Amino acid sequence: WDYWTTNFVRFENYWNHNFTVVRQPGHEENFYFIQKKTLIIGLNIVGGRVHNQTEWDVRLNSEFEWVRNVIDLNVPTGNADGVIIMAHAKPTQDHQDFF
Repeated sequence: WDYWTTNFVRFENYWNHNFTVVRQPGHEENFYFIQKKTLIIGLNIVGGRVHNQTEWDVRLNSEFEWVRNVIDLNVPTGNADGVIIMAHAKPTQDHQDFF
């Protein structure tokens, strides 16, 4: 979590660029931007030991819905031709519903 928030929360403030970074409401650590018709999505996905299954499921579902909406908003309209999703968690079977 510390690595992700240190390096990706408000990363767009560290240099000059011409793209807009959009963040997931309620989860500013999750973001997307479009560069050269590529939709780039960054997610801080829950990982490690499952301490609270309900919280884990709600968070993954929220991120899944947000990603799906972002793709639906940008790919069919021609804003983006490709998608890159990067996430802060080693995918495990606990993430199967997301991926």
